[in-house]
Amino acid sequence: MEANLEALQRVLDSEDTTTGGGTASSIAGAMAAGLVGMVARLSIDKP
Repeated sequence: MEANLEALQRVLDSEDTTTGGGTASSIAGAMAAGLVGMVARLSIDKP
């Protein structure tokens, strides 16, 4: 996982303008969706 994060950091920090805010925001959105799913699964058995 660490190597993947380092690669992502290099991509976001590059001088290439095709990657940047859109990439970062889509990753943040995916992480948020994962957290929402985690909370939903935790609350299934709660009264």
